[in-house]
Amino acid sequence: MKKNNFWLSLWQTWQVIKPYWLSGSSRWAWLILLLVLALTSIGAAFEVTLAQISGEIVNTLTEHNRERFIKQGLFYLAGQLLALAMSNTSTYLRSYLQNRWRKWLSQEYIERYLTDRGYYKIQNKQNKIDNPDQRIQEDIDSLTNDSLNILNTLLGSISGLLAASIAIEKISPGLLLGILLYALVSTLISYGLFGKILKELSFLQLKKEADFRFSLIRLGNYAESIAFYQGEAQEKQQIDQRLDRAIENEKKVVLWKYGYQPSFQDLADRLPFFITMLVLAPRVFSKDLKIGILQQSRENVFTLYQSFSAGFNQVINLTSIAASGERLYSLRDYLKFSDEIPYQGHRTLDIKRNGGFKIKQLTLETPDHKRTLIKDLSLSLAERDSLLILGESGAGKSSLLRVLAGLWQTGTGSLQLPQHGCCFFLPQKPYFLGGSLLQELSYPYKNQSLSDEQIKDVLERVKLEELYDHIDQNLGQILSLGEQQRLSFARLFLAEPDYVFLDEATSALDEQMEDYLYSQLIKSKITLISVGHRPNLLKYHNQILHLNSDQSWKLETY
Repeated sequence: MKKNNFWLSLWQTWQVIKPYWLSGSSRWAWLILLLVLALTSIGAAFEVTLAQISGEIVNTLTEHNRERFIKQGLFYLAGQLLALAMSNTSTYLRSYLQNRWRKWLSQEYIERYLTDRGYYKIQNKQNKIDNPDQRIQEDIDSLTNDSLNILNTLLGSISGLLAASIAIEKISPGLLLGILLYALVSTLISYGLFGKILKELSFLQLKKEADFRFSLIRLGNYAESIAFYQGEAQEKQQIDQRLDRAIENEKKVVLWKYGYQPSFQDLADRLPFFITMLVLAPRVFSKDLKIGILQQSRENVFTLYQSFSAGFNQVINLTSIAASGERLYSLRDYLKFSDEIPYQGHRTLDIKRNGGFKIKQLTLETPDHKRTLIKDLSLSLAERDSLLILGESGAGKSSLLRVLAGLWQTGTGSLQLPQHGCCFFLPQKPYFLGGSLLQELSYPYKNQSLSDEQIKDVLERVKLEELYDHIDQNLGQILSLGEQQRLSFARLFLAEPDYVFLDEATSALDEQMEDYLYSQLIKSKITLISVGHRPNLLKYHNQILHLNSDQSWKLETY
């Protein structure tokens, strides 16, 4: 992340973080957060008290004072149990708070993602919002977890640093200055050398692992095509190559992460003890300092060093939450104005959904405005009329349906259309939830209640009555495309809309089954708008729209 963008990214991160903590549901969140921070701060400062008790225990040993040893030992044990209770309570409450926050923020983004078809509009190539699913799933998790962790650790580090510094300064100001300088230098070396290299290697590892995972996913997605080609050898070669690249980079990660860096860190962690001995040993030899004070100083030095390193690392980690916050801010900003951004500064259609079906002087453009598909189209449908859209590939047949569905709004002209709740769309490739047959039949209505009689009747109506015995099973992956298309007609018959838009929805069916289903639609007195190629569809429509590749069109009425 560039330095000149860092503060902007932090501001954007705050815009993402702020809504939860200023919402009506944040009162308990603030109480939990304050409790977590209090426990962490007290626990960090309490380490100095434990160090003091530890020093007293050592003094009782050198003085051979059994009674004081037992007393201080009990104090130390009770103190350790109290510190453990505070640490575990703080960790649990922080995790609980992070889950609440993540759920709230995720639901906010999911609601915006699904509102006004934001998930569809965001797929436009002109938009620069990549991987919205990853942003909602991973970035929100990282942001909420890392934000709380940084705040909690940073406050605990400051508390521990101050408490340890005060205790060390009382014993030896020179030791305090020396340890602070040592902590600064060793931390800068650790971050500047090892941190930078490991960050680059880890980023590269994520990319290579993603390439390897993608090759396996692609194998599953195109399994049938690969099997027909008998391309297993070629696929294995590509998968092996990507695996080798991932393994080779992982070796470097392991070498630096578990070899060079731990060796340096282990040495860096041991030296403060040696520095403490070196500075305070003369006073011990001159009997100016008790052995217990030396032990106390050693533990306080360790607390100071660890607090300084942890606090510095958390400041550095602000870049990670800034990166997540920036990605979430750009997604939030797009979804908030999803109606405006894709078409800002360009021509948009005048669409009114107040009933009826009328298109006037429609000039249809692709969402990027680089192509005009249809020019000056005008037509209207009366109740129970039916329209068949024909044309060459690329002439704009499916694009016109996207306009009627409200997915595209680019171009000029006006449209008077039925309300969304009166329409039903059947695509060529039906969508399946991956749930039971009952859930598939109910889609897209989440609370639709179907009786056994309704299910049997509709399955018989589309000639799939044998599926009734599998009503609780997931059949989406085992049904043929033709069976899936017939099942989508079952959804249609259950929905009973006023208008149905069919985008080659019978392409995988034979003509006999296609005739049968269309005759069922005619009996249902539903207004049909179809895209298709087969001549036998003509008899089910009284208006035929021919679209040409040169943007012209011809309307025939029968």
